[in-house]
Amino acid sequence: MGFIKKILLLSAVLTISINPFSAFAGISPSSLKLKIYKFAVSTSPYCTNLITVVDNGISAVETDFVNLPDLGSGVLADGTYPCVVIEMSDNVKFTPNATSGSCDSAVESTID
Repeated sequence: MGFIKKILLLSAVLTISINPFSAFAGISPSSLKLKIYKFAVSTSPYCTNLITVVDNGISAVETDFVNLPDLGSGVLADGTYPCVVIEMSDNVKFTPNATSGSCDSAVESTID
């Protein structure tokens, strides 16, 4: 599987696992933004000997995980990587796709 396909698959998994907002508010987000600083993998389930694939450093920009996220680019050899490490900002920004209760689809919120 190519690097881009792996990133897209990972992005789909992250979108599902990081999306507590839909269960909380009963609606899905129209945007879910994070800053990704590094993306690394390991052939060990214990995450030893990490291989850094993407290193955005301090120039990391927000990535929208709802709308085709771009984690950066790098080279990753074909293989099995049971450990994936993503270094990201602790701020998660989201906008609900509909207004419901205290959620306003016109307002982006930040969770720290």
